[in-house]
Amino acid sequence: KTTLSEDTKEDFSISGASHVLALSGLHLSIIYMMLTLLLGHRRFMVFSQMAIVLCIWVFTFMVGMPLSAVRSATMLSIYAFVALLNRNNVPLNTLGLAVAAILLFNPLALYDIGFQLSFAAVLSILVVGAWCKSSLPSSLTQMPVAGKIIGLIIISIAAQMGTAPLVIHYFGRFSCYFLLTNLVVIPLVTVILYVAAFCLLFSFLPAVQQALSPLLLHLTNALSASVSFIASLPGSSIDNIHINAWQTAILYLIIIMVVLLIRKLRLLL
Repeated sequence: KTTLSEDTKEDFSISGASHVLALSGLHLSIIYMMLTLLLGHRRFMVFSQMAIVLCIWVFTFMVGMPLSAVRSATMLSIYAFVALLNRNNVPLNTLGLAVAAILLFNPLALYDIGFQLSFAAVLSILVVGAWCKSSLPSSLTQMPVAGKIIGLIIISIAAQMGTAPLVIHYFGRFSCYFLLTNLVVIPLVTVILYVAAFCLLFSFLPAVQQALSPLLLHLTNALSASVSFIASLPGSSIDNIHINAWQTAILYLIIIMVVLLIRKLRLLL
């Protein structure tokens, strides 16, 4: 990330793709899934989950313990522990426990921008995203391709609702094409992380390296080109927005009231 040019960082910011540059739940969840595929044998459930959680925390420590990654690692640890107990995982409870644990050890984390954005995004996804998804017909959300696209759209909108007031408050910018950006960037980033992981796992096989390395290069170039294209579109972002903390709180209040109103109207209809 530190080697990226300022123009590239600006493109990611304008297009609304900055979240893929910050280590967060997206990256750690993919790593968790890959480790589960490799180590998640049911015969050795306890040892595999302990090994996966250990790898997650080693990775989090290696990347400098950013609070967004710590929040995600804590939630994944709680999820693994609940799975070992054969209990149903309640995402909101997991998020609440993770936030409480982080603030217990580091109360000043409450004022960290990354922590606030990470918490707001996940909370909005768990509340608004889950409600929107449950409101749609199951026949639509369970379709192989369309269901994935709809799910990604719902998550993108929910995350934007949760983070937009904070982004406007701290950075004075609103990315107008965030939905288009996420539909392109998130699948690309997911594939890039998987290919990069396989490059690392098969580093002892030169033939595999020679096959995967060009693919990884093309994927990252495609990611950069896509972000630059979206950032260059007319009206890609609204800049120089200045709001204070009270106005930010009012924005959140308006969002909550609109969501509750839509939910009430849907129940009445």
